[in-house]
Amino acid sequence: MCLLAPGLDVPIIPAGGIMDGVGIAATQRLGASAAQLGTAFIACTESDANGGYREALAGDAANHTVMTRAIAGRPAQCLRNWFTVLGTPMKTPESGYCAQWARQGAPLADERPAAQLVALLGQESKQHA
Repeated sequence: MCLLAPGLDVPIIPAGGIMDGVGIAATQRLGASAAQLGTAFIACTESDANGGYREALAGDAANHTVMTRAIAGRPAQCLRNWFTVLGTPMKTPESGYCAQWARQGAPLADERPAAQLVALLGQESKQHA
């Protein structure tokens, strides 16, 4: 029985704030078919994220995400930076003037190869199933 949406005949794939296997296992216990992780993979060594984005994700900026329409016109959660505060005059150019997508789990991101992250996610989700 699917606790997320009883009687629904389509797969449920939650996203947002899922950063580890514990989160994956929790969604599956609630009836999800899978889980979508995004921010967890930004810090992976294979990611094309630039140095400024990686630095922000690994620092205090990860604790300050905001919703903004400044990038695509639709609400999206990002690390707070000059791009999300377009009305603030920019004194000097910086790497924070770009889309740095991240959700509230951003402080949990850890730099590692994606294959290691996927293996860890699988291990954690099995342990907490």
